[in-house]
Amino acid sequence: MTSRIHFFLLLGLLIGLLLPLPANAEWVDATHLFEEEVRWLADNAPKETEEEYLTRTRGIFQSIDRRPPQVGDEVVFNTFNVATMERFKVPAILRKIGKHCYAYVEKGRDLAPSTIEKVVNAFDARIYPNNTAIFGSEWNPGIDGDPRITLFFLDIRDGYGQNGNKNFTAGYFYAGDEYPTRVNPHSNQREMLYLDISPADPSSDQLLSVLAHEFQHMIHWHHDPKEHTWLNEACSQLAVFLNGFDHPNQVFAFIRNSDNNLIAWANETAIANYGQVYLFAYFLANRVCANVQERNALMRAIVAHKSQGITSIADVFKRQKKPYAFSQVFDGFCVANFINDPTLANGFYGYDKFLSKLKVAPARRFTGAPFSAHSTVKPWSAKGYQFDLSGSSGPIRVAFAGQKLNAGPLLANIFDVAVVLSDSRRRVPTQIEWLKLANHKADAVLRLQAGRHDTMHLIVCHRGPIASKIEQTFAQRAPPAEFSFTVTVSRGRSPQAVVAARPARRRVDARTARSMMEDIAGQGPLTDDMTRILGEAGVMTSSMEGAPDKPTMEQIVAAEEELFEAIRDGIETGDLELAREFFAFYDQASEEGKRNLASLRARIEHLIRFECAQNRRAELEALLKR
Repeated sequence: MTSRIHFFLLLGLLIGLLLPLPANAEWVDATHLFEEEVRWLADNAPKETEEEYLTRTRGIFQSIDRRPPQVGDEVVFNTFNVATMERFKVPAILRKIGKHCYAYVEKGRDLAPSTIEKVVNAFDARIYPNNTAIFGSEWNPGIDGDPRITLFFLDIRDGYGQNGNKNFTAGYFYAGDEYPTRVNPHSNQREMLYLDISPADPSSDQLLSVLAHEFQHMIHWHHDPKEHTWLNEACSQLAVFLNGFDHPNQVFAFIRNSDNNLIAWANETAIANYGQVYLFAYFLANRVCANVQERNALMRAIVAHKSQGITSIADVFKRQKKPYAFSQVFDGFCVANFINDPTLANGFYGYDKFLSKLKVAPARRFTGAPFSAHSTVKPWSAKGYQFDLSGSSGPIRVAFAGQKLNAGPLLANIFDVAVVLSDSRRRVPTQIEWLKLANHKADAVLRLQAGRHDTMHLIVCHRGPIASKIEQTFAQRAPPAEFSFTVTVSRGRSPQAVVAARPARRRVDARTARSMMEDIAGQGPLTDDMTRILGEAGVMTSSMEGAPDKPTMEQIVAAEEELFEAIRDGIETGDLELAREFFAFYDQASEEGKRNLASLRARIEHLIRFECAQNRRAELEALLKR
């Protein structure tokens, strides 16, 4: 009986060891958990070897005699419980010495020699040369004066399986090991990477991909120890693919949670963060660079740049004379996630063949015009909407307004809105048009028309300011911004029919129009926050600070909309009196008045340009050339 019990216990243990991880288990790395400590060390402790320290403090060079490590050596390493951030010591045995690494295994853990051989060979022959070619060199020979890197295989204490926790820490790089114990008492005083062997399978390619990921962190720390987490992780995620491994599984978490802030790393959305930053780095490397040499030069320059985050990328673009601004790359990335059409704009709005099937689902699908929505979107994120244009033809009008979030006296968030027309049967090429926003608003008839395409996407891209001192602060603290839009399609009717189909409105004569212009021009400064005022046209506008009792903000909004519609009616029926009156009034307005009229002016000019594109009308062209 006892032997039978032992048999079943052993069988259960073997089954447990052989079973794969749960399908929904995801790995993360713990490198970012040490960010605050690492920044403090970078600001307060010089990066130097013990020999350099003695030279600096005593004025003489003194060589430190070190015995070369030998297989079988036992060392006690300082490690972390990454779930509690408690430190503890783990004994380790040196099992193998490679060209670029030492392989230590937690004492008492049984790791097959073939597994150790596989990892060491992969690091020496593939991962080390690839990563150093793409991202630059690690600190070599480093704090310990030894060119080899320590790989420590252990069970990383991470709380896996406790309280329903299905995510586990697959590895980490702790930059505190790069400082002497007189600065950091918990330092292991060596270049060192920590690799999990439980629940991770050390014989799988997943461990090798984690090794590529963590080694990039080591390289990045050497060049820029204060790099923003999102960009550091983006480079590490890219290192996985560029070393020949599959796309990270975390991509699926981003697809399920696409309204995710690209540059504000958050532990509660860490899995989606990993997927998002990987896709951005992949897009950056493949759409900004023409070949492998350009890609490697770009990545090395970003890693080596002494600024952090977006600021460093933008500066590298300028230095390498890239034809893009960072904002264009971010917008292209957002559109590619929803559209992924490599035929659009020479492939800029799509991924290559390795991600040809990737698409983020729209937040909402509309099947009947007019289409209207009110929602929110996080900074450095995007939301997409899909519209069924089957049976529709003619001009498309889009009214959009977004909430302004101030980030300082002269800086605020920015919306970019793309409209993409496509055909589900690919009978005609996909087309894209970007709305021209003024004061976070737009109301325009597009150059694109419904008819040949049966699907439309509206993609709302939301950016924060690009400035080194506030870039991260804004991204982490700013709330999601509100926005509203309305899309209408005239279904191919003539301009006269479109006007006739609109709700009846009072006729606006020149005197009434002048009074409206005066109210709009004299409205006073806008506050930082916008109230949710959604009119018939679907345009959201700001509240006012110090506004007079009369007219109210609602009345000013209504006046602007009524005046715009009256001018539109006139242009479409050939009566330009109100349009001429508006531009004459604008030219004579004060600077403050012109600022308050700027949004309305932009809408009218967009309307005129559209009319001129459809029918050359000299009198309209004259208004634009005045």
